[in-house]
Amino acid sequence: MKSKPLPAPYLVHGFLNTTANATVESLHPKAMPAVITTDEERDVCIRAPRYEATDTAAAVAQ
Repeated sequence: MKSKPLPAPYLVHGFLNTTANATVESLHPKAMPAVITTDEERDVCIRAPRYEATDTAAAVAQ
């Protein structure tokens, strides 16, 4: 049985992973979270073409 939808607005979260840097790679070689800390980084990752968002995530991880 489905429950009734909750009223909006919704607070949602997501995870953005990127290739592990040298610090994280020894513990988790596959990937690591990219921590977005500025409005500009967030906007790029949400609205930019995939190649630009990927470059931003990789730069944040360094």
